[in-house]
Amino acid sequence: MSKTYSIDLRDRAVATVLEGKSCRAVAGISKVSPSSIIRWVSRYRGTGSVAALPKGGTNPLRLMGQEEWLEQVIAQTPDITLDSLLEKL
Repeated sequence: MSKTYSIDLRDRAVATVLEGKSCRAVAGISKVSPSSIIRWVSRYRGTGSVAALPKGGTNPLRLMGQEEWLEQVIAQTPDITLDSLLEKL
């Protein structure tokens, strides 16, 4: 997984776009893709921050309350595939 760009780089790039330069020009200067600059500016305009969004992680609460149901399904069909289980969910 790639590392996120620094807040300093993001701040400078967004500030340069807000001063009137195009996203493509700023991308060339910053050695960053134009799509990244566009996302940073959009995030800044929407939230006031250029900080990176959290990466990955797990959601242990996603199946909360389904443990009993899941155990029953597995007990009834111990050879169930993950795809079949996902369909049932």
